[in-house]
Amino acid sequence: MKRSAFGFLVASLFAIRGFAVPPPETSLNTCQATVQNEGKKFVQNTVTAVGTCLKRVAADLIKNTGPVSAATGKACVAQFRKLNDTRTPPADKDITRKFRDAVTKKCEPLFTPSVTHTINDITAHAGGGVTEKIKTVNADLWCKHFGGDGSIDSVSEWEDCLVASFNCEAAAAIASQFPRAGEWLNSIGLFSAMGAVVAPPTDASRTADAINGVTIFNTTLDPDFDGIPNPSCGGGGVACTTACCYVENTAPNSPEVSCYEYTGPAASIGTFLGGCAGTTSIPAVGGPGAQVHTGVVGPCFPAPSPLNLAPCLPGLNRHVLPTDASCP
Repeated sequence: MKRSAFGFLVASLFAIRGFAVPPPETSLNTCQATVQNEGKKFVQNTVTAVGTCLKRVAADLIKNTGPVSAATGKACVAQFRKLNDTRTPPADKDITRKFRDAVTKKCEPLFTPSVTHTINDITAHAGGGVTEKIKTVNADLWCKHFGGDGSIDSVSEWEDCLVASFNCEAAAAIASQFPRAGEWLNSIGLFSAMGAVVAPPTDASRTADAINGVTIFNTTLDPDFDGIPNPSCGGGGVACTTACCYVENTAPNSPEVSCYEYTGPAASIGTFLGGCAGTTSIPAVGGPGAQVHTGVVGPCFPAPSPLNLAPCLPGLNRHVLPTDASCP
């Protein structure tokens, strides 16, 4: 089989130094196998962690018809810390870090003497020394849907896409197992129970990490934060959507509205709608009422807004936000 000068040089140097190094073909196949094996563990461990927490929440609410207990809060802190550990390596042990470390070790060219393939053997963008490549070039467009730039040029970029897709897979599994998962993971009861867990002095970020882990996971599970799981990641290629955030004054004699239109991939749209939702505490102009924010999937049309029926007119009260850079 054809081998590049780079692969031959690496193998020769390490052979001279007494290392038994595999040929690039074996090295590349080990990389591919590692991605599959570690990816399987990633999804299983994520579903197990989230499911363990939600099983306890279900018992508290459904079986015992009571609030989320202190014991459940403590258990959920332990589980969601596995999804988000912000300590400095090597102390951090979250699922994402473990996956990335394992893949980097076997896929990053020259990370160890046994990694003898090149980055082009992985991407197939150009050159390379093996006959059969992994060809992440085939996933360039697909990974753009998960926030990529449309060209996987490094192991790190491939890992970014893998992590996003595995989180999407885990969210889909949780959504089917726990139809109320979005509601429970966004509940004051759960956050209060978890927030009451005192982190040990030797691990001060433990509780805060876990609570942030809940929010991060729920962004994939329930991107519009309406309490109903609807993981929309993983669509067919680059699926960018347009959404509108209506900001309305509900005072009867002041039917004002501002409309903010944004276009982006599913995860970004979910974040946009989540930030839009909810009634503010700001008093309305012109009398009793409030400013109400309503997020709607779709453009801001001149048609009446949801509450006070004021139109959204270009150049007047309709504002188009910059389109997400990952959209075509």
